[in-house]
Amino acid sequence: MFYVIRKYSRRVFLLLAVCFSLTISAFALDTQSAVLLSSTVASTSGSVPSAAAVNAAAKLLAVQRAEEARAEAIDRQVDDLLYGSIARRTVAYDSSLEADEAVQSAGKPLGNFKLTFYCPCVRCNGRSDGLTKSGTTAVEGRTIAVDPRVIPLGSRVYIEGYGVFVAEDTGGAIKSKKIDVFLDSHSRCFENGVAYADVYLLG
Repeated sequence: MFYVIRKYSRRVFLLLAVCFSLTISAFALDTQSAVLLSSTVASTSGSVPSAAAVNAAAKLLAVQRAEEARAEAIDRQVDDLLYGSIARRTVAYDSSLEADEAVQSAGKPLGNFKLTFYCPCVRCNGRSDGLTKSGTTAVEGRTIAVDPRVIPLGSRVYIEGYGVFVAEDTGGAIKSKKIDVFLDSHSRCFENGVAYADVYLLG
């Protein structure tokens, strides 16, 4: 009799421990995750799930949560690309600005473009007031000149290695797959010379 009580009391204790673990998990995780853990453990053989089954379910949940967190991070990056503010910044090539998954998700690839650089002087811009074709004042880190038949004015553009810009200007020599990037300094336009980069239309 003592053996029977001892045998089943051990199973009851293990069952209670698993139920307690599932209850804590339900508080810590969202409903979908808690259901997944419960169904995974319930599918194991026998009425009382083994520690290995519980561990396997926990690992599966950890993977799921990591994937969800990654997807949420990408969604936030996409929102920032499409709607975030674009402040004045010094334009320079930066390998950390390569097109990542968020850029590729949010943008339409337009191909490889030739990049040149211009400033607000009369020699570069044909005028000295810094006004663009869109009527805005050109800002380094935001303004680029494009062929509007390729990239509509007002569009956000991601230039790989350079970041996000707005197509605000045009130019007589800016045709097809060519972009003129606005810089504040005439000397830096010469320093940057000519570059090539993949371009994505963000909207």
